[in-house]
Amino acid sequence: ALNLDKLNLALENPAWDSLRGHHNFSLRAIPSAATSKPIDIRGRVFGKDVSQIESWHGSVYAKADGTDIAAWRNWLDYPFDLREGHGAAQFWVDFADSQVERFTTDVALDKVVTRLPYSDVENSFNRIAGRLKWIRQKDGQEIQGEGIKVVTSDDLNMRSGKF
Repeated sequence: ALNLDKLNLALENPAWDSLRGHHNFSLRAIPSAATSKPIDIRGRVFGKDVSQIESWHGSVYAKADGTDIAAWRNWLDYPFDLREGHGAAQFWVDFADSQVERFTTDVALDKVVTRLPYSDVENSFNRIAGRLKWIRQKDGQEIQGEGIKVVTSDDLNMRSGKF
């Protein structure tokens, strides 16, 4: 179970915005596990009928500082085996038509231990940082990385990678 301390939930929905189907929310709390600092989640969504949530669209932002990313495995399904890591992450998710359209994350993580898909080798990183983007295109997907920094104990020191 995840308990939230110092919970602050705000829902903004002035009458005019409600008629247009425009909703803003924010949540700030300190979880009982996975982070030592407050998490911050904010959203701006558009939709009029909750029973037709699949037609809604909008953006959600989240930020977690001082976090143990491996502890989030209990609540998040990572696409790879993430065993250890500490630091900060923030992300933006744009969605429409019941699917994610764009995902952007800024990460600054230290002491990361992971096992990548299709590999039995454990990988250790002193530092992983940068911005990653995933974008759904009409004809496929696009993945971008910028300001990528990767440091390992065996002399890999990438300072400003981009792909």
